[in-house]
Amino acid sequence: MPLLSICIPVYNQDINSLIKGLVNELQHSTIDGNIVILDDGSSEEFRKSNRALGNLSEVLYEELPHNIGRSAIRNKLAHKAEGKYLLFLDDDSQLFSSQLLKTYVEEARPGCVICGGRVYQKEEPTAEYRLHWKYGSLKESLKAEKRRANPHVFHSNNFLIDRKLFLGIQFDESLKQYGHEDTLFAYELSKKGISAMHIENPVRHDGLETSQDFLHKTRLGIQNLARLYKNQPVDFSNYVRLLKSYEKVKKNGLNRLLALFYKLSKENWEARLGSENPSLKLFNLYKLAYLCRLMLKGSESP
Repeated sequence: MPLLSICIPVYNQDINSLIKGLVNELQHSTIDGNIVILDDGSSEEFRKSNRALGNLSEVLYEELPHNIGRSAIRNKLAHKAEGKYLLFLDDDSQLFSSQLLKTYVEEARPGCVICGGRVYQKEEPTAEYRLHWKYGSLKESLKAEKRRANPHVFHSNNFLIDRKLFLGIQFDESLKQYGHEDTLFAYELSKKGISAMHIENPVRHDGLETSQDFLHKTRLGIQNLARLYKNQPVDFSNYVRLLKSYEKVKKNGLNRLLALFYKLSKENWEARLGSENPSLKLFNLYKLAYLCRLMLKGSESP
């Protein structure tokens, strides 16, 4: 049994640079580890690009016949992997350090959950990618000290976990589309009295999306969040700032007004959010108003 299995779910992404960097660290260290890659129904273009990685001795590469979703693919990776510890990395990650694995292994303990964080490019991208970059740089690219200040912070793009612990929880496969599967996973950890340890061991998030695509994914995530809010215990809302904001505006009777604002202002807001200088305050309002509209409609239509 290897000490470490690096688990990478892939969907329409060229991962050659990431994998070769990880293999290089494994080959130049004493870490007993391997890499498990599952392609989750990518197009043939990307499969052709990644398929040769399976020839590397450190790599197990498999292709699924169809897409099974973000939660199910991570669970399947954990069952395929044999390492005592699992390191999950997103396929749009790039290595920020040549000692990513060494740093994790030095911190690993039985029953651990360790989050290394993420960084975004420092260069300001063109306007069409500005919203995602600005949000990610200011709200997601946090030093370990800031992440420790909020015990509910958890991102599934770069974390190490004891395999036995993971298999006892797993991601909720009822969440088929994008968004908040990591929030629910963190909540399930908390119910077991486990919180993530945050360290400074980031990867670079390399998959900037256009504002249009980023807003679409944001809405999908809020749809998942609305489902979770209706089906989870009352204290689940304590783990999500957006839900706490929703409860506050609902208590004050403002949820219907915000839902109406979303209906009337959606196109204008999205145009402003796609500009060269998008406002994150407006982005927060956009998310809250959309959630209010979903809750009132009882559906997933915008």
